[in-house]
Amino acid sequence: MPALLDGPDGAEPGPAGDQRGPPAHLGHRRDRGAAPPERAGAASAISETGSELGGALGIALLGSLATAVYGREALTQGLQLTAAISAAVVLATAIVAAVVLRQVRTA
Repeated sequence: MPALLDGPDGAEPGPAGDQRGPPAHLGHRRDRGAAPPERAGAASAISETGSELGGALGIALLGSLATAVYGREALTQGLQLTAAISAAVVLATAIVAAVVLRQVRTA
């Protein structure tokens, strides 16, 4: 069953920017391989839920530490700057997409 869930090059498909790497892939493969075929879906769901929970707890911990070390004002300013930069990137991407799509339609 695990082979059916792998990508074309044997790598587990994941979202863009997924930097967990080979150790996580091997762990997921081990988790799915240990379960009987009729329970493979549940094993995969539990494995993925654990991974997501670990990521969320890590982000919460880092946010709490950043607030404790740098103070609330610094964290708020950093979030505002990040939001402004993200909005600018999204706007620029939308403009580029509109220009490219317009060129594709006229071609």
